[in-house]
Amino acid sequence: METGIIQIIGVTIGTFVSIITMLIKIRKEIVRQQRDNFRARLQDERRLLALENRIELVEQQTLASISALEQRLFELNQRFDLFYEILYKQYAKSCYENE
Repeated sequence: METGIIQIIGVTIGTFVSIITMLIKIRKEIVRQQRDNFRARLQDERRLLALENRIELVEQQTLASISALEQRLFELNQRFDLFYEILYKQYAKSCYENE
């Protein structure tokens, strides 16, 4: 009878060891998945920051280009005004000369 009890105790201990081993493996897998998910989120955040930085740079370049274009358009408008004024004076002068 003692051998039966010893066998039952042995099987029970073996079962507990198997269960504990399985729980340890499950825990390791959960930790690995959490670590992988964290790394993936970290990479996504880094990509997002890089993209935001790129967008900000493009916005700055666009604003600089717009500012330069505005300045050039202003200068061109002044030149057209001056050109129109010269043409008007020439036209007015030719009208008075023909009278």
